[in-house]
Amino acid sequence: MLRRARLVGQLWRWHRRAGLLAALFLLLMSLSGIVLNHGDDLALEQRFVASAWLRAIYGDTDSGWAAFRASGHWVLGDQGGRIFLDVREVARCNGALQGVVELAGMLLLGCERELLLLGTEGELIDSIAATAALSGLGLADGEAVVHIAGRWRAFDPASMRVGDEVADPQSVVDSQPQAMHEAFGERLEQRSAWLNWERALLDFHSGRLFGRAGVWLVDIAGVLLCILALSGVTLWWLHRKRSD
Repeated sequence: MLRRARLVGQLWRWHRRAGLLAALFLLLMSLSGIVLNHGDDLALEQRFVASAWLRAIYGDTDSGWAAFRASGHWVLGDQGGRIFLDVREVARCNGALQGVVELAGMLLLGCERELLLLGTEGELIDSIAATAALSGLGLADGEAVVHIAGRWRAFDPASMRVGDEVADPQSVVDSQPQAMHEAFGERLEQRSAWLNWERALLDFHSGRLFGRAGVWLVDIAGVLLCILALSGVTLWWLHRKRSD
């Protein structure tokens, strides 16, 4: 009898601890589930996330556009490395966009840690990692030059290699960012609005919002709830048996 009382006491203590751990999880899952269940009424699919920290979890670190004009197009890049040709995303680049020049029907893009060669319709032709931090792109006597480690150097788009230092830096025409027309900027922001509250809540509900760690956390919480249910049934059975 004493042994059974000890078992009941231990089970009861662990049952309470598991209940406290599971309570917050159940509350959050219940609230997010209720909101998702009324997603159509709340128009969650049409409501986009404006929170910078939440967007940053998805890798969207946009903090402004660098805009360049080339070959009759706007070539734009954000701080997260997304490259747009007008309002269409065409590539990803390592680092912020530093300059764009047109070369024989192609576009050479210089980012902080990578150089991209694109067709005039945005198709990727070639790319190469920058040998050092790139801070500028331009033309010298019609030839491409890159500003790396504080010096202007020749760049051969055919071999995608950085060459010798430019003899006359004064001859370089530096690619400079330009101010976008306000209406065009608004179109671009609308085009890049992709994270809605329905997706964010679904990812939170499943744990995917926090990557693999979040998925494992949800799995652990599910196992904890199973243990809680089993311990509850066991306590009920022991209590009933003792009453009999």
